[in-house]
Amino acid sequence: MLKTVSKETVNLYRNIGKSVSEKVEQEQWGKSIVEQLSKDLHSEFPGIKGFSTSNLWRMKNFYDAYAQNTKLAPLVREIGRVQNCIIIEKCKDELEREFYIKQTKEKGWSKFDLIDKIQQNYYHNNLLAQNNFENTISTELKARVAWEFVDDYNVELINPDQPFSERELENTIVENIVKFLQDM
Repeated sequence: MLKTVSKETVNLYRNIGKSVSEKVEQEQWGKSIVEQLSKDLHSEFPGIKGFSTSNLWRMKNFYDAYAQNTKLAPLVREIGRVQNCIIIEKCKDELEREFYIKQTKEKGWSKFDLIDKIQQNYYHNNLLAQNNFENTISTELKARVAWEFVDDYNVELINPDQPFSERELENTIVENIVKFLQDM
């Protein structure tokens, strides 16, 4: 039910964005006309939020960003409007946008999760972490080889999609230290 509402909201905002974009382009609409449109929408639909001047410009930007991209246009309907706005504002590259849209859909990222992932350069880290271990290295060597490439400060770089338990790592390190000291 919520996904349907979210899709319809994204469709509504896309259609409004299309109208505003076309009017700006064809009829040279500017700031004052969009402000008036915002007021008209508020008086026509009292109690409905989301038609502020800044949101109308966001809707236009949303439409402009995806109108010509046949690959991304259907994907944007799969995530919420807020997440779409964040991706448009923070990601300029289409491949990066596609990555975050797909990850948001697949992993159910909230607004705050998405912002956090973008700030941590999750996209670029994911690109760096891609490898061909599955096809080229035997099962016995995978774990040992993977540890050769671990960033001291970002252990999740090996497999960013798999949950990583820092507690488990800490316990293993402590066990190994205890074992080492006992052997000494």
